[in-house]
Amino acid sequence: MFARLRKGRTAEDVAVDFIKKKGFKIIARNFRTRLGEIDIIALDRDILVFMEVRSVSSLNFGHPEESITSRKQQKIVQTAQIFLKKNKRFANHLYRFDFVGVTWTDKKPNIKWIKNIIEVL
Repeated sequence: MFARLRKGRTAEDVAVDFIKKKGFKIIARNFRTRLGEIDIIALDRDILVFMEVRSVSSLNFGHPEESITSRKQQKIVQTAQIFLKKNKRFANHLYRFDFVGVTWTDKKPNIKWIKNIIEVL
């Protein structure tokens, strides 16, 4: 259990480093509500980005993005809505939902970034 949590935290650290190099500004990490959690909330210029991070040690059971079920998407959207209600300063920002998958090969992270993984109507 602790090893899994440690690996997840390490994957989030890798994702943060990756998006910072892309010019993102980190607003929050591990924003939790009773409905769920958003791993990273960041600004990409003036767009607020809610980011899910998933990590796998091999692709034997599929790619990390395949684990984002419709139920998980729904929880992410609901959690983002709570964040926006609690943080009025972001109320007028456009926002999107991104994904960063980290696959570990030879102890090195391979990163896959997917913009707009969740389409909200």
